[in-house]
Formats: sequence, C-alpha cells, structure tokens
Amino acid sequence: MAEVKFKVGEVPFRLFMRVGGVQELCFGETQLSRVRALGARAEHSFTHAGDAYEVGVQSDLFGPRVNVRKNGQGVETDLVSLSGAAGLMCGWPLVMVAFGGAIGGGLGGAAAAANLAIYKSGLPTWAKVVLNLTCGGLAFLAWLAIGVAIASQR
Repeated sequence: MAEVKFKVGEVPFRLFMRVGGVQELCFGETQLSRVRALGARAEHSFTHAGDAYEVGVQSDLFGPRVNVRKNGQGVETDLVSLSGAAGLMCGWPLVMVAFGGAIGGGLGGAAAAANLAIYKSGLPTWAKVVLNLTCGGLAFLAWLAIGVAIASQR
C-alpha cells in the first residue's frame, strides 16, 4: 500500500493506493471516497466542508499525478509530479542495466530513486540537474570500481 499526502489550499488529504487498484481518499481518518482504478486512472467525487471535489488520479512510473477540481474550478495542489522530461532525467542511470548486469542495475536503480527524491525536493532547477548528473555519474564510477576490483581478483 502506498500513501500520498497532498493539500488543496490548507486542506490536507491522504490518498491510499492499495493492492488490486483500490484507492481511498481521506481527510484525517474520515474516508471521503473509495474507488477501484481502471488501469492507471481513477476518478474520485465527494463533498467536504460544503465544497464539491473531483479528484483525478493517474499513476505512472514516477508516482501519482493528481488533478483537482473544487466546485467546478481547477485548483493547484502541493503534490509535486514530474514531467516526462524530468522522468527521463531521473531514470537515465537505468541504462546501466544494459551493460552493467545486476550490479549496474542495482546501482542504476538506486541512482534513479535518489534522482526522484532530488526532483521532488524544493531545490532550484539548476541544482536538481547538477545533482541528477552527479548522482548518476557516481553510480557509474561505483560500478566501474566494483568491476575493476572483481577483475583484479582473477
């Protein structure tokens, strides 16, 4: 089960994404909506504190994207979702799987996970790009060092 927290204005919501595609949208401990996702998409409709909400959730490799309408008007949330370009920037270390085998895949996966955390942070864009490239580069250097160490043992 994954839990995603986001705010609409000052109103905090919690989205639980359960096994089997079931999603629950809650305010505190109060369940506002429960739906089964169709593929990677789900639509929630509910009323909270006199306001009508429509929440669309789309899941992909980089986490859920949430689109919220409050009383028919689109509103912003504090949930950070990645664009396709940012997703590619985060996932580029995964190419190490192609030539690095299990060790490269593990290091590339760890670097990609670290890159996701970097992109979801509040850092300026230039710092995110520099840290992203540095993280992937360090994973490659670690893979190279492990390979040299293994080769020197033969």
